[in-house]
Amino acid sequence: MITPSAGHRPLDVRALVEPVDRSAVLADPSHGPARRSTAVVVVGTLFGAVLGAFALSLVAVTIGLVLTLITQWVYGALDVSPSFALVPWLTVPVVVGIGALLVVGVRRGNARRHERSYRLSRFAAANGIDFTPETRDLDRPGSIFRIGVGGVVRDVLRTRGPHPVEIGSYASQENSTRGGSHSWDYLAFPLDRTHPHIVLERRRTRDARGTVAPRRPLRSLDLSLGSGLDDRVRVLGPRAAQDVARRILSVEVVMPLLGAPVSAEIIEDRFYVYSRTPLVTLDPATWEWLLRLVATLSSALGDGDERGAAGPRHEPPGPLPSPRRSTDRWVVRALLLYPVAATAAILVAALLARG
Repeated sequence: MITPSAGHRPLDVRALVEPVDRSAVLADPSHGPARRSTAVVVVGTLFGAVLGAFALSLVAVTIGLVLTLITQWVYGALDVSPSFALVPWLTVPVVVGIGALLVVGVRRGNARRHERSYRLSRFAAANGIDFTPETRDLDRPGSIFRIGVGGVVRDVLRTRGPHPVEIGSYASQENSTRGGSHSWDYLAFPLDRTHPHIVLERRRTRDARGTVAPRRPLRSLDLSLGSGLDDRVRVLGPRAAQDVARRILSVEVVMPLLGAPVSAEIIEDRFYVYSRTPLVTLDPATWEWLLRLVATLSSALGDGDERGAAGPRHEPPGPLPSPRRSTDRWVVRALLLYPVAATAAILVAALLARG
């Protein structure tokens, strides 16, 4: 399991990829937070239905106007008196189709979220890890948990023992009238004592994009790590943290982080790795990468003042695997094909009217 120890057994990733029973997914109580009350569900459903009907009416009006303009242009180009009888026949099917796609998309999205939590809970159980689908307990020292409002931590996997490693996803809303949201995945590794606030960002180079930490320490300065790392990373912290930064952010710690679009933070007694790219996924390759990263950090950080001086060396994690893309490309193709088909239908009708 994922554990900060010298030895570990391979991850059991079968729950991430093997077929699942749909009835078991729906019956599993760990796929989400506590069920909402009936009143909340009813009000939410009615509110969603009203908003959906309003949105579809706007879509219908917009499509109708566009088709009307296309009809006027095509019939005018062919010097034929415009006939708008075809516009409703082309508008209604696409509006109904979009409505059906929205309903199917919402249902499939809910089903995927339930399946994701079900798979992650089974994956955690198979590897001796605790799994929490969702929590609003933000009593964590990491800076991301102070960003935005309405923050929630989802899909939290936490190892057992006196020095647990935690992996999860944090999301919150922008604390302003502009709207927007924040989303970070994180890995939290325990340190032996409290340390000054230090962040590490990757510099932009010809071979890699730069990364920015969620928040920077107050009254921070650029710290030097030496060992040829200053050209590839930027470390910020108070002047008094110079020795601490060099001791903790050794080559063994920093080099594995350069293979992924991540930033890092030392705050209180935690070492955080932050990523905009999902870390909590159903991709076995990503979990294997995390296992190697935790093993490397354990070897470099887990031995008190003699960090990295003893213990077995682990295979570097290498680059972070790219997330898998959605396979629902047929929806995009159908939406792109419709304007072409509608224009062709109007053109054919105009040619018939002219003939």
